[in-house]
Amino acid sequence: HLRVAFAKPYDVEYDYDKSSNSYLRTWGDIADTDRNNNKRLAPKNVVVMIAKSEQITLDQDYTGKGLQDPWSEVPEIKKTGAESITGRYNNMQLGDPWYDESGSGDAYFYMNGKEIKGTWKKDASKIDSKLFFYDSSGQEIRFVPGQIWVEILEPGQALKWEPVI
Repeated sequence: HLRVAFAKPYDVEYDYDKSSNSYLRTWGDIADTDRNNNKRLAPKNVVVMIAKSEQITLDQDYTGKGLQDPWSEVPEIKKTGAESITGRYNNMQLGDPWYDESGSGDAYFYMNGKEIKGTWKKDASKIDSKLFFYDSSGQEIRFVPGQIWVEILEPGQALKWEPVI
């Protein structure tokens, strides 16, 4: 059983299902389902990345930090609200967390009913940089074929793993 402690009521839990070798996702105490087919969300792999964030603001100097400015090419009148950067960054608006400051951090990988501690890395200067995942010995993680679900926690947020016995 894995519990990712976001603020209530948004906490997430995964229960390992041995028969399907997947993790049944629960969100806010409700079984999480795909809205397109009503099937239970059950990824084969769950990744929990630890990364610091800051709120997205208009006055932030993203390019000065070597990052792509999420507000470039957006008309001034559309810089607020849900449609502010529609088509470029879906579901992103002012006040949302921005995680691109970090180039690496701790990570936890859940596959085959087990927890693997490791790290994640990326080139923080490139917004479209690929994420790399490594175990504690520095070997790249080999995921189980199937869906990978990624959760991002701030340092200090609670993460609880109870292995299946």
